[in-house]
Amino acid sequence: MSASIASPTGRSGPTVVLVSGMERSGTSALTAALGILGCGLPSDLMAGTEFNPKGYFESTTLANFLDDVLALAGTRERGWTSVPADWQVSEETEGLAERGAALIRSVHADQSLFALKNPRFSKLMPFTLRMLALLDADVRVVSPFRRPRPWLRPRPGTVRWGRPKPA
Repeated sequence: MSASIASPTGRSGPTVVLVSGMERSGTSALTAALGILGCGLPSDLMAGTEFNPKGYFESTTLANFLDDVLALAGTRERGWTSVPADWQVSEETEGLAERGAALIRSVHADQSLFALKNPRFSKLMPFTLRMLALLDADVRVVSPFRRPRPWLRPRPGTVRWGRPKPA
């Protein structure tokens, strides 16, 4: 089921609730809740694993595509290398953005309101917004914040989500 709402911005494309956040931050749970509340979810949902048994609530096709984009930028989802914003919106990536927009359109066919979640967006936000602009989407960004459980806290001196923890 997908609800339909009028865009206050006057855009002709879909309304996209873009769920952005690092892994283990609650993005899957938030996206699942958005689905229950009426946002469309992708037709090719990534299956659950031992780390997230209920599923990831993101498109497998789009995840694979974004992995390829990150590889072209010389990094990966869990890599430390950032992706320069100017590269993400350069002529070099124009065709990639068009291909990504087509993928989004295909996994959210006939949905005028949908949730779009992928932890790779954290590294590719300018590129992601470029893909959504090609869809003339009305974008609403949500980002969950949660305190990790005690057993998920890193040991002193280790790194969590790209920031060194003091010893």
